[in-house]
Amino acid sequence: MRCLIILNARDSDKDGGFYRELAENSDIIICADGGVNLAVKIGIEPDILIGDLDSADPELLSSLESEIIRYPADKDRTDGWLALRKAVEMGCDEIVITNAISDRIDHTLANIQMMLSVDADVIISEPDMELRVMDDRRKILKIHGKTGDRVSLIPISERVDGISLKSLKYAVENASFSIRDMNGISNEMVSESAEIGIKNGILMVVHYR
Repeated sequence: MRCLIILNARDSDKDGGFYRELAENSDIIICADGGVNLAVKIGIEPDILIGDLDSADPELLSSLESEIIRYPADKDRTDGWLALRKAVEMGCDEIVITNAISDRIDHTLANIQMMLSVDADVIISEPDMELRVMDDRRKILKIHGKTGDRVSLIPISERVDGISLKSLKYAVENASFSIRDMNGISNEMVSESAEIGIKNGILMVVHYR
């Protein structure tokens, strides 16, 4: 089952068509707090609204038919994390998170970090890019796009070993990347699909469409 989670990183309607397409291809739509502001603005009615609701437009709350799950403002977890856990509890094994990248670097990093907290296929999808995290649960990743698309590989763990890159301009076999080194930035797809493999470690893969 596929879930779309809409966060509150930015408030823009210029990409309304992108978000609506994500919603149309999802079984469940969850908004984390202020993510509902964007959703309603572009015509998306969420199934669930979750969080402390300090960012949600109060006028929207009375008109929503969504299930509303309210948490206290003083809590240990972010609204996005609560939404992600709710999706997993509902049995969703494919989860798309959008509106997750903002100028708040701490929030952005937290949104990436929480992808590792659940045993599900989680992707951050934005109008211009997709972001996935590879670890022991996902050692092979196939990405699809266009020739010339940029792909950056960023270690999150101290080391990532056994890296193999196929159909990328800078192809490697059984390589190692270090979090202290920057040798995986701005690779380039040489066909419409590419494959990335690892043996050990945690690797963030950013694909710019």
